[in-house]
Amino acid sequence: MGGGLGELPVVEGVDSRLIDSLSAMYEDRSTSRVADVSSVVVRDCVIWFSYGLFRASRGDDPRKETPSTILNVLSSLKEADGDGLARALIEADWGRLS
Repeated sequence: MGGGLGELPVVEGVDSRLIDSLSAMYEDRSTSRVADVSSVVVRDCVIWFSYGLFRASRGDDPRKETPSTILNVLSSLKEADGDGLARALIEADWGRLS
């Protein structure tokens, strides 16, 4: 993920400190607990959000490119913590197969 996500456009409602921590969360979750469901959910969230930020850097609306569940969870988080993010995503049914 390179130099961090903070270099890309900020999404309204999402704390910039959280955006800066997402790449660290991704790195942490990709090197340990790889088979853990919460790690997969966090990595998926970070990838989707990164894609939305990438599209925003090209002039697109990141809210159209990022699933609303992810934006809602990221907007509601008070601290940049991988376990808290995983818990909030799972409680919001992110990654649930229907």
